[in-house]
Amino acid sequence: LNNLMIYPMYHKTFSDKFGFTEDDICIVLHYHGQDDKKNAVKEWYNGYHAADHRLYNPWSILTFLDTKQLGRHWVDTAGGTATIMELIWHSGTDFKIKTTQLINREAVKVEISRKLDYSALRICTDSA
Repeated sequence: LNNLMIYPMYHKTFSDKFGFTEDDICIVLHYHGQDDKKNAVKEWYNGYHAADHRLYNPWSILTFLDTKQLGRHWVDTAGGTATIMELIWHSGTDFKIKTTQLINREAVKVEISRKLDYSALRICTDSA
C-alpha cells in the first residue's frame, strides 16, 4: 500500500475513535432512558486513556444497556486470556506487580512502545 498512515490510539488524530467518549456515553444513556446511571457506569467501567481522551469499552457499555446490569461483560473470543496467562507466567516482577495492581482496580502508568514486538513480551526482564 502506498502512503499508508497508521494512527495508533496514543496519537491525537483519531484517538477518540478507539472507544466511547464520555459524550458518547451521555448520548446513549439518555437515548436508553438511563441518565441516572451515568456516574455508576463511569465508575464501574472506569475507562482508559487514548491520547487526551478518556474512553470506555463499547462492548461493555452496549451490553450494560442491553442487560441493564453493571458487570464484567468481556468475552474471550480471540484467546486473549491464554496469551495474558502465558505472559504473566513468563514475565518479570514489574509486569506481575502492575498486573496485580490492575486486577485490584488500581491505576497503572506505562509507556507504550511504538514498535511493539509481541515475541519480546515473552522474554523475562529480570531474575524473578
